[in-house]
Amino acid sequence: MRASDILITVIVPMYNAEEFLEYTLESLSSQTIFRDVEILLVDDCSTDDTLSIANRYAQRYQQFILLRQDHNKGVSAARNLGLDQAKGQYVFFIDADDTIPERTLEIMYQAAQDKQADVITGIYKRFDSKSESVMSIFHQFPELANEGYISICEQPQLFYSVYSWGKLYKRELLAQIRYFEDISYCEDHVFTLNALLVAERIYNLPSVVYNYRTREESLSQSIYKDPAKNMRYLIKVVERLKGIFDTEIPNPVNKNEMFSVYLSRVLHWNIWTVVSHGLLSTRLTVRHNIIGLYLDWLNTVDESLKVTNARDFEIVRYRILQISTVLDSKSAELCHRLLK
Repeated sequence: MRASDILITVIVPMYNAEEFLEYTLESLSSQTIFRDVEILLVDDCSTDDTLSIANRYAQRYQQFILLRQDHNKGVSAARNLGLDQAKGQYVFFIDADDTIPERTLEIMYQAAQDKQADVITGIYKRFDSKSESVMSIFHQFPELANEGYISICEQPQLFYSVYSWGKLYKRELLAQIRYFEDISYCEDHVFTLNALLVAERIYNLPSVVYNYRTREESLSQSIYKDPAKNMRYLIKVVERLKGIFDTEIPNPVNKNEMFSVYLSRVLHWNIWTVVSHGLLSTRLTVRHNIIGLYLDWLNTVDESLKVTNARDFEIVRYRILQISTVLDSKSAELCHRLLK
């Protein structure tokens, strides 16, 4: 297939994904515009049967192209390798355990062409072996399910849709945007919001464009394993996004208003999750480290944001103090520094 004929590059980062990978690849091979798509399977040095499954599809279909990192670098590096190799007019990310409906790429591509959009997004479902449902953000913000142009400045609810997957990006838009490879938790926040901030036209579809497989047990284990490391990642995410906002939004009033929406999101959905898991750890050093990291980060937050997001910080403070009542004396003492 000539590069000029490729409509969409699909990037699939893979690491030990043997359990569900075939479901993902089957959903891609059944796309109605499959012949006009290249699918980059980027293996991050898997140790299970992922590579052989991917290789089987690459031998069967010319659209599947197998790439492999020289050592295990993480999902951000895998996606960056895919971006560096992409030849399609548009780029679409999918994780190696998720699926998409069979007409997704056709519908999104046609919308991008008709609406002259830089980014096409839509509705996401979450599913497991027992059930499926529309993701909670579409219940919390029903306007995100409406069809039409959507602006991140006028509809800051988009800050809750920080996932890289499930969006069709014009490849030219991503020319200067890459993932930070030193971040391995919430790594897609910076990439996705950077793309949404620089996009001139974002168009939202009213149909389901992505099926996200829920595996809460593995997520919880990941957070429990090293919450302090994940907190450090989150601090980097917030710092780097603050720099992108400073660059892309010159008006200081608009910039602070918009960043406060993201800060609210990350406080309640990510920072609180990591802090609470750390405080409930059975290891005292983990408890002490996590509250220390939160306190240190809090001291670096702009005073204007502390005022704008006062209610968010107060809710997190209240929850921490509630947990402190069942902690050891040193952890409780550290938590009570939030009262000062």
